[in-house]
Amino acid sequence: DHSDQERQTHPKTFFIVEAFWQSDELKVFLRLLDTWHLWDWRQSIGDRLPGGNPPRKRVELAEPRVANSAAPKGLWKNCYNDAWLDTLKPHVRRQLGIIDEDYDFRLPD
Repeated sequence: DHSDQERQTHPKTFFIVEAFWQSDELKVFLRLLDTWHLWDWRQSIGDRLPGGNPPRKRVELAEPRVANSAAPKGLWKNCYNDAWLDTLKPHVRRQLGIIDEDYDFRLPD
């Protein structure tokens, strides 16, 4: 049957692409959040996994690909890479609307 050959039985693998604007602290947090979410998703009630697609399988490359993507506005200052921020003109930096506090990257136990 043709449809059986097309059916995907495992989650697709996505290679992580980093962004220049991301701080190392934010990158670590995002990886931990992925792991935490996968663990939480697997905590089923009874003997069945939740319905729907499983979380994406994200893989970190030994030599990460880094994109010069647009940075989101309005994040806490420790979400942005300081070296990247230093390359911005003052008016562009102001347009980011950076929250002048550090974000607490801790996850629940």
